[in-house]
Amino acid sequence: MMSSLQYTFDLSKLSPFILLISCLVLTPIAMAKPTFTWSTGFYHSEGRYTRSNDIEKTAIKIIPLSIKWQNEQLWFKAAGSYLQLDGPGGIEESTQSNQAELKRKGVGDLFLSAGKFYRINDYWLEINGKLKLPTGDETKQLSTGAHDLTTGAQLIMAQRKHTLYLKGALRYREDPDYIDLKNTGTIAVGGYKKLSNMTAFGAQLEWQSRTISGGETKQEMILFLNIKLPNSSSFIKKVSPYIATGKTRRSPDFAIGLTLKGDF
Repeated sequence: MMSSLQYTFDLSKLSPFILLISCLVLTPIAMAKPTFTWSTGFYHSEGRYTRSNDIEKTAIKIIPLSIKWQNEQLWFKAAGSYLQLDGPGGIEESTQSNQAELKRKGVGDLFLSAGKFYRINDYWLEINGKLKLPTGDETKQLSTGAHDLTTGAQLIMAQRKHTLYLKGALRYREDPDYIDLKNTGTIAVGGYKKLSNMTAFGAQLEWQSRTISGGETKQEMILFLNIKLPNSSSFIKKVSPYIATGKTRRSPDFAIGLTLKGDF
């Protein structure tokens, strides 16, 4: 049986996530009518994504799918994906390269997350947490085969036509059998400007620390466009195309994607 499906996670490592969820649930919230939303799309990138200096690139294709429950302040989300890799690299720099040159595909990891918004004068503060369940096949490099816990925060300043945000997160990584992983920190800054009542253009810069000794940081820039569809009764409410590029082996040389969002 694949080790990626053997859930032998030490429950004591769940304490940061359990504490966060407890705080989110027990904190008084505005009792607005909850909504259920969904998100899907596609993502294609090319890069090296390896621990070596291999010149051959890896192409990664992802079809994500998520379902989210939310009200005015609190949200819960479950997200997964279907992946296809073509080349020597894996979905992460730390995944094993034992099937180089082969095209691999399958279901990726499952992520369970939650968050809560707090109003602070002219700002919004979001506290969030995410748990990764390694449902992807590590022998195909679709997963590290280990659990992850992420705690984070986001500060948002929304004006009439401009929105700026700053994100920070700390990812606690369980070590797989074949390598020691470092806990990683992520910082992202971005914003968007409304071009009309239906469209907005934005950009984001993201930096992430090394995942392994001797590895590289992740540095990535993303440009995106948010488009609200005019028909409010439509199953799809928002379309968001984006492009991305980066400077290191952990970042894509080029990536393009499209996100579709709607509600039930």
